[in-house]
Amino acid sequence: MTQGRWMGLDLGLRWWGVSLSDVDRKTARPLAVLPASDRPACVRRIQAWLGDYGVSRVVIGLPLYEGQWTRTTEMVFAQAGYLRRRLRGMPLGFVDERETSQDARLYTATGKRDDAWAAALILQRALDDPGAVWSWDDVRSLRRRSLSASKVRDPDFQPPEL
Repeated sequence: MTQGRWMGLDLGLRWWGVSLSDVDRKTARPLAVLPASDRPACVRRIQAWLGDYGVSRVVIGLPLYEGQWTRTTEMVFAQAGYLRRRLRGMPLGFVDERETSQDARLYTATGKRDDAWAAALILQRALDDPGAVWSWDDVRSLRRRSLSASKVRDPDFQPPEL
């Protein structure tokens, strides 16, 4: 893997949390929360940060429920696909984001949701265990397997087109 910081993203439906590693990729810190309602503006801001901070990889939290693909997982994966098309060539990885939003509340003074802290916890997981980071192809394979299994349980389920 090339040198450079890593960026972590918590891609929600209302907010995108953004975090950044240090140059040695040992620790993650929250950077910003962006309104997901303006995806083009979010992408422009992220693209600027990629250059400004010398980011070499983006890690996205994947919301699985007990290891299984859900409708929320599908929506986040669609957002990641949108981002991937606009960040041409930037390596993307995924980690299971289980409990990061709840844990992020521990880091805020008010105990309220903080998506930037959730993104930092997602990124810290990747920094602590780079082998736990899934590639785009790994996640597509998980999606295919999960959707095939869900068709058996729910034959009317149709995933959105990516």
